[in-house]
Amino acid sequence: MLLFNLIGIELRKLFHKKGIYVIWILIFLFCLINNVLYKVDYDKDGYYIDDYVVDLSLEIKDLENKLLQYDRDNRDDVSMYVELKTELDLLKIQDNYDSRSWQYHTIDYLREVVYNIHYYTYVEDDIEKKEEYLRLYNEEIDKFHHNDWKYFVQIEKGELEEKIKVEEELLDSISDKLEREDVEKVIKEYSNELNILEIRLDNDIDYGVHYLNDALVEYDDSRRKLDQYDNKTLLDYEEKIKYNEIVSNFYISKYIIDNKVNLNQENNLNYLLRTIVEDYELFIIIIILLVAGSIVSEEFHKGTIKLLLIKPFSRSKILLSKYLASIIVLLITILFTILIEVFIGGYLFGFDSLGMKVATYYFDTNMVVSYNIFIYMFLRILYYLPLMIMVLTICFGISVISCNTVISVSLTMLLYIFSQTINSLIYRSNYWLFKYFLTIHWDFRDYLFGGLGKFKDIDFKISFFVYLGYLVVFMVVIFGVFKRKNIKNI
Repeated sequence: MLLFNLIGIELRKLFHKKGIYVIWILIFLFCLINNVLYKVDYDKDGYYIDDYVVDLSLEIKDLENKLLQYDRDNRDDVSMYVELKTELDLLKIQDNYDSRSWQYHTIDYLREVVYNIHYYTYVEDDIEKKEEYLRLYNEEIDKFHHNDWKYFVQIEKGELEEKIKVEEELLDSISDKLEREDVEKVIKEYSNELNILEIRLDNDIDYGVHYLNDALVEYDDSRRKLDQYDNKTLLDYEEKIKYNEIVSNFYISKYIIDNKVNLNQENNLNYLLRTIVEDYELFIIIIILLVAGSIVSEEFHKGTIKLLLIKPFSRSKILLSKYLASIIVLLITILFTILIEVFIGGYLFGFDSLGMKVATYYFDTNMVVSYNIFIYMFLRILYYLPLMIMVLTICFGISVISCNTVISVSLTMLLYIFSQTINSLIYRSNYWLFKYFLTIHWDFRDYLFGGLGKFKDIDFKISFFVYLGYLVVFMVVIFGVFKRKNIKNI
């Protein structure tokens, strides 16, 4: 009970600091601005608006000017004339469609037929061929106008099936092992492309800009990358990390397609809560340094430490109460940030997205696991807390030892800022002892959901015990120094 009373006293002192409220106001303003920008700059599907504001008029005008430089009746110019005329016609057709539509992104479907119309008009004067391609053009442009993207997918599918049939017939006639392997690779690639088209048709995924098409493209890209690992039996550590990332992207993309859920939409409350640790990390660190760097040193600077130590409290309890009060302020700041995000994000984007599950690939079980947004957010914060508590402890310890706020804040901030640089230098070093440096082990987010750490031969257990060892040593030193502090001359 005595310790709780001491903590209460320390909290009252801390909440008289204007600096804490200044940082909280900054958190509020940052949250407001961040959410407003997401609201203004992104469309309802989560795409950055400016990315899809396209004006083709300048490009069309440029091509029209270039076309005037070539004489279609001149045999030396006619070939280039046909090329430019084809490109110009395609651009004009493309300009009729929204830049996010499937038509806009698949204009090349019309390239061959448009080119042949011009070819048999200006190069080969063949009216019959020209009429044939005009009929085909009218048929295909009609499909464009009537949103029949499946027509073109079926054509692609038929062409791939024919290619596979030809390669399989070729395979039957080959006896050489190496040649057979080459043909089998071609068949496999065609089959994979065919599979993507079937997924597209089965799930009604056109080629436009939307989350399902993005997921299918990522799924196909990840599949191609995974194929490169098929013949690799032993992977070095960097390759394992890269492989895990590809596997995660592959299965998350599949999850999005199967469940028709836009996991990557950034302008909703669900996503903003998912990334809250990263978005507000700097503010939280500043609060940590502000509190931990001054809670002890200010007592010495003002001389109030004497009044505190003459009370019937042990030095250990006094110091522990200050340390725990600092941690409580950290937790209150995190809670405050979450509440502000929920309030502002909910007001601007609504609360519907809170019902959406967050999916992540769990490496220990090799499967996609879905979480309630608040459970997912809690896990991310939990795995990030060790870093924040260690930063707090270091700043608190330097403050106790130096009795100087500026020194404690500056040194801790430098360590935090340059921690990634330090880790990179250690990564390139072969000296084993460097692998036990604190900054390698204080961020546990890499281990979340069974992930690998950044360094070979270092896993969650090793990092946990190394981290715990540092924490115990720091606490022993901090409390030992404070108990022996001479306050007579203060």
